[in-house]
Amino acid sequence: MELSVWTNNKSVTLSFDINIKGEIICAAYDPERENTEYFNRLIIEDGHYEFNLPKSPKLLKVLILEVNEGHQKETNKFIVRNVRLGKLSKRQLIIDADTKEFLDFAQQFSLIAGYSKPGNYYSKNRKFLIQYMQAIGKKDDTPCRIHKLTGIIDVSKNWFNTIPIPGRIALLTHEFAHNNLDNEYEIDIDKLSEQEYNEYINKIEKEADENALQLYIGLGYPKVEWIYTWTHIFKGNDSQLDRLRNSDNKLSIM
Repeated sequence: MELSVWTNNKSVTLSFDINIKGEIICAAYDPERENTEYFNRLIIEDGHYEFNLPKSPKLLKVLILEVNEGHQKETNKFIVRNVRLGKLSKRQLIIDADTKEFLDFAQQFSLIAGYSKPGNYYSKNRKFLIQYMQAIGKKDDTPCRIHKLTGIIDVSKNWFNTIPIPGRIALLTHEFAHNNLDNEYEIDIDKLSEQEYNEYINKIEKEADENALQLYIGLGYPKVEWIYTWTHIFKGNDSQLDRLRNSDNKLSIM
């Protein structure tokens, strides 16, 4: 099943009621742009569902497919009712001019990343730079990273092509938080034991998550997609599950 919803590039909340038998995938995308998903969510029970869209295309396509033994296929095992567009509800975000410039830049880049070529992308006042490359290193095992001294953010196109727009925002705000919002610690890393070093890294990563999450939620992006993003990034990495649980706990009080 496919729905066509005229969102007209506005900030909106899409909602509908659904009755299902089994599990379904609900994904929304821009039909005129490749690799431009606005959400991709698993639904496993009947209910009322809402999808926040701080950014939207002119026409949003919503694809609903049954999940059967790991495969997605068209089906009639669900009923969708009361499809509506409403005003996006979000909390007031109090930020300085530099943070606003970055958030505007991060959102714009996230919208175009799926169909844009590798290269250098600058924010409006050229304060921030994303080096968009096909892959980061030979292993390409990270979607993005920030250079501590320069503040330049490297982004892997291979990764971003597979991540919906909210996930791209989550990743970029996390990198931004490392250089611009996190506390600075006077510490000699070379003198740390392996355990102390791992604890230190875990601490600063959690801090970046928490600060980035404040920005992400403040922009109006969905909480569910935040968790989806980190689950995708951490897949197969048990050592990061504690970090994911930390994000989940923070979300429960927002």
